[in-house]
Amino acid sequence: LLYSTKRIKKRDCTGKPGAFQPGFFGAEYFVFQHNKWGKEEKSSNPFKKGEDFDLRIRVHDDKFEIFGNQKEIHVYKTRVNIAAVEYFAVRKDVQLKGVHWGGRYYNLPFETQFPGGYLRAEERVYVYGIPKGDRFEINFLAQNGDILFHFNPRFKEKKNCTSSGRESVNRESVKDPH
Repeated sequence: LLYSTKRIKKRDCTGKPGAFQPGFFGAEYFVFQHNKWGKEEKSSNPFKKGEDFDLRIRVHDDKFEIFGNQKEIHVYKTRVNIAAVEYFAVRKDVQLKGVHWGGRYYNLPFETQFPGGYLRAEERVYVYGIPKGDRFEINFLAQNGDILFHFNPRFKEKKNCTSSGRESVNRESVKDPH
Protein backbone atom coordinates (compact mmCIF):
# COMPACT_ATOMS: atom_id res chain seq x y z
CA LEU A 1 0.00 0.00 0.00
CA LEU A 2 1.26 3.47 -0.75
CA TYR A 3 0.74 5.81 2.16
CA SER A 4 0.43 9.42 1.16
CA THR A 5 0.47 12.83 2.79
CA LYS A 6 -2.89 13.62 4.36
CA ARG A 7 -3.98 12.45 7.79
CA ILE A 8 -7.42 11.20 8.68
CA LYS A 9 -9.28 13.76 10.77
CA LYS A 10 -11.20 12.68 13.85
CA ARG A 11 -14.38 14.27 12.60
CA ASP A 12 -14.33 11.92 9.59
CA CYS A 13 -14.88 9.00 11.97
CA THR A 14 -17.67 10.46 14.08
CA GLY A 15 -20.08 7.77 15.18
CA LYS A 16 -17.70 4.92 14.47
CA PRO A 17 -16.48 2.63 17.27
CA GLY A 18 -12.75 3.16 16.66
CA ALA A 19 -10.17 4.81 14.44
CA PHE A 20 -6.52 4.46 13.49
CA GLN A 21 -4.89 7.66 12.27
CA PRO A 22 -1.39 7.26 10.86
CA GLY A 23 0.56 10.48 10.43
CA PHE A 24 4.18 11.24 9.71
CA PHE A 25 5.01 12.14 13.29
CA GLY A 26 3.37 9.11 14.87
CA ALA A 27 0.20 7.06 14.86
CA GLU A 28 -2.87 7.79 16.95
CA TYR A 29 -5.51 5.37 18.22
CA PHE A 30 -8.84 6.50 19.62
CA VAL A 31 -12.49 5.63 19.95
CA PHE A 32 -15.74 7.58 19.60
CA GLN A 33 -18.11 6.33 22.28
CA HIS A 34 -21.10 7.85 24.09
CA ASN A 35 -21.01 10.90 21.76
CA LYS A 36 -17.44 11.86 22.68
CA TRP A 37 -13.89 10.96 21.73
CA GLY A 38 -11.88 8.85 24.16
CA LYS A 39 -8.28 9.43 25.16
CA GLU A 40 -5.80 9.17 22.29
CA GLU A 41 -2.94 6.71 22.50
CA LYS A 42 0.16 7.33 20.38
CA SER A 43 3.05 5.27 19.08
CA SER A 44 5.83 5.64 16.53
CA ASN A 45 4.90 5.42 12.87
CA PRO A 46 6.97 3.10 10.66
CA PHE A 47 5.29 4.24 7.41
CA LYS A 48 6.95 6.60 4.95
CA LYS A 49 5.27 8.77 2.35
CA GLY A 50 5.44 7.20 -1.12
CA GLU A 51 6.63 3.78 0.11
CA ASP A 52 4.75 0.50 0.31
CA PHE A 53 3.48 -0.42 3.74
CA ASP A 54 1.96 -3.41 5.45
CA LEU A 55 -0.58 -2.84 8.24
CA ARG A 56 -1.99 -5.78 10.18
CA ILE A 57 -4.44 -5.58 13.04
CA ARG A 58 -4.96 -8.75 15.07
CA VAL A 59 -8.32 -8.60 16.85
CA HIS A 60 -8.70 -10.14 20.31
CA ASP A 61 -11.66 -9.91 22.70
CA ASP A 62 -9.92 -7.23 24.77
CA LYS A 63 -7.31 -5.64 22.48
CA PHE A 64 -6.01 -4.94 18.99
CA GLU A 65 -2.40 -5.89 18.27
CA ILE A 66 -1.22 -3.49 15.58
CA PHE A 67 1.71 -4.37 13.34
CA GLY A 68 3.31 -1.99 10.85
CA ASN A 69 5.77 -3.36 8.30
CA GLN A 70 6.06 -6.67 10.14
CA LYS A 71 6.79 -5.13 13.59
CA GLU A 72 4.44 -4.67 16.52
CA ILE A 73 3.84 -0.96 16.91
CA HIS A 74 1.00 -0.83 19.44
CA VAL A 75 -1.38 -2.85 21.60
CA TYR A 76 -4.66 -1.00 21.91
CA LYS A 77 -6.99 -2.11 24.71
CA THR A 78 -10.51 -2.15 23.31
CA ARG A 79 -13.07 0.12 24.92
CA VAL A 80 -16.08 -1.27 23.09
CA ASN A 81 -17.46 -4.72 22.44
CA ILE A 82 -15.82 -6.08 19.27
CA ALA A 83 -19.27 -7.17 18.05
CA ALA A 84 -20.15 -3.46 17.73
CA VAL A 85 -17.71 -3.13 14.82
CA GLU A 86 -19.76 -3.51 11.65
CA TYR A 87 -17.75 -1.66 8.98
CA PHE A 88 -14.18 -1.14 7.84
CA ALA A 89 -13.28 2.07 6.02
CA VAL A 90 -10.11 3.39 4.40
CA ARG A 91 -10.25 7.05 3.46
CA LYS A 92 -8.13 10.00 2.41
CA ASP A 93 -4.86 10.07 0.54
CA VAL A 94 -3.74 6.45 0.07
CA GLN A 95 -3.44 4.10 -2.89
CA LEU A 96 -4.81 0.71 -1.88
CA LYS A 97 -3.16 -2.38 -3.33
CA GLY A 98 -5.14 -4.86 -1.29
CA VAL A 99 -7.37 -5.42 1.70
CA HIS A 100 -7.96 -8.76 3.36
CA TRP A 101 -9.65 -9.74 6.56
CA GLY A 102 -10.17 -13.05 8.20
CA GLY A 103 -7.94 -15.32 10.12
CA ARG A 104 -8.04 -17.39 13.21
CA TYR A 105 -5.73 -19.09 15.63
CA TYR A 106 -4.26 -22.20 14.06
CA ASN A 107 -3.48 -25.42 15.93
CA LEU A 108 -0.49 -27.42 14.73
CA PRO A 109 -0.15 -29.52 12.83
CA PHE A 110 -2.36 -27.55 10.43
CA GLU A 111 -3.57 -29.17 7.22
CA THR A 112 -6.20 -28.03 4.73
CA GLN A 113 -7.28 -28.88 1.20
CA PHE A 114 -7.10 -26.34 -1.62
CA PRO A 115 -10.45 -25.13 -2.99
CA GLY A 116 -11.49 -27.36 -5.87
CA GLY A 117 -9.20 -30.10 -4.58
CA TYR A 118 -5.82 -28.96 -5.90
CA LEU A 119 -3.38 -26.04 -6.22
CA ARG A 120 -3.59 -24.17 -9.52
CA ALA A 121 -0.96 -22.24 -11.48
CA GLU A 122 -1.06 -18.48 -10.79
CA GLU A 123 -2.40 -18.98 -7.23
CA ARG A 124 -0.49 -17.73 -4.21
CA VAL A 125 -0.07 -19.28 -0.80
CA TYR A 126 0.57 -16.78 1.99
CA VAL A 127 1.92 -18.10 5.27
CA TYR A 128 2.84 -15.79 8.10
CA GLY A 129 3.53 -16.29 11.76
CA ILE A 130 6.28 -16.12 14.34
CA PRO A 131 8.91 -18.88 14.50
CA LYS A 132 9.11 -20.30 18.04
CA GLY A 133 12.02 -22.71 17.64
CA ASP A 134 15.03 -23.52 15.49
CA ARG A 135 13.01 -24.69 12.48
CA PHE A 136 9.56 -25.29 11.03
CA GLU A 137 8.29 -26.82 7.81
CA ILE A 138 5.68 -26.22 5.15
CA ASN A 139 4.68 -29.09 2.87
CA PHE A 140 2.54 -29.42 -0.25
CA LEU A 141 1.05 -32.90 -0.07
CA ALA A 142 -0.61 -35.32 -2.45
CA GLN A 143 -3.81 -37.04 -1.32
CA ASN A 144 -1.82 -40.17 -0.41
CA GLY A 145 0.52 -38.15 1.85
CA ASP A 146 3.49 -37.90 -0.53
CA ILE A 147 5.43 -34.67 0.00
CA LEU A 148 5.47 -32.92 -3.39
CA PHE A 149 7.24 -29.81 -2.06
CA HIS A 150 8.95 -29.31 1.30
CA PHE A 151 10.20 -25.96 2.69
CA ASN A 152 12.17 -26.01 5.94
CA PRO A 153 13.93 -22.87 7.27
CA ARG A 154 16.73 -23.79 9.66
CA PHE A 155 17.72 -20.87 11.84
CA LYS A 156 20.87 -22.29 13.45
CA GLU A 157 22.26 -23.20 10.02
CA LYS A 158 20.96 -19.96 8.46
CA LYS A 159 19.69 -22.01 5.51
CA ASN A 160 16.40 -22.90 3.86
CA CYS A 161 16.03 -26.54 2.88
CA THR A 162 13.68 -27.42 0.04
CA SER A 163 12.97 -30.89 -1.27
CA SER A 164 10.35 -33.11 -2.83
CA GLY A 165 9.66 -36.80 -2.64
CA ARG A 166 7.30 -39.64 -3.32
CA GLU A 167 6.58 -42.52 -1.02
CA SER A 168 8.59 -40.79 1.71
CA VAL A 169 11.84 -40.88 -0.33
CA ASN A 170 13.45 -37.47 -0.93
CA ARG A 171 14.42 -36.84 -4.53
CA GLU A 172 16.23 -33.53 -4.22
CA SER A 173 17.52 -31.24 -1.49
CA VAL A 174 18.71 -27.69 -2.07
CA LYS A 175 19.95 -25.36 0.62
CA ASP A 176 19.84 -21.63 0.08
CA PRO A 177 21.10 -18.84 2.33
CA HIS A 178 18.45 -17.83 4.85
